[in-house]
Amino acid sequence: MGPPNDLTGSSSSSSSITLYWLPVKKDLRKGIIQGHEAKIYDDNGTPLNETTVYGSSLSAYFDGLNVYSNYSVQVRAFTRKGFGPWSPLFRVSTGAPCKLLEYHAKRNDVTSICEMFICFDQYNGWRDLPTVSGWILHRVQQSA
Repeated sequence: MGPPNDLTGSSSSSSSITLYWLPVKKDLRKGIIQGHEAKIYDDNGTPLNETTVYGSSLSAYFDGLNVYSNYSVQVRAFTRKGFGPWSPLFRVSTGAPCKLLEYHAKRNDVTSICEMFICFDQYNGWRDLPTVSGWILHRVQQSA
């Protein structure tokens, strides 16, 4: 069996991370995928936690993490016969608490809306000026 594909992740909050991935390629599957195991490591490579998601879910969530911290994550699939190989490590960081400065929502056409927010870092210790801490862009499809 091959590893899950295109592992990615992002900060869900100042102390949590959500991971997403694509399934194992069909030609590399050795049976029916029962679920996935995800593991998170600290910046020194020490395993911190792991979680198992069952069924067809292609995401995992880790919380209770440190603000402004770097982590490495990886995922592997399993069948009733056992585990497949781990995906390559993916680096992800938790965000920092920030104050929402701007929010924009614009209807692009009759079927989609784009949203964006910009927040500025409240805890900027190395400068007096605020810095952009994060942004997000969503495209939301509406049913006809």
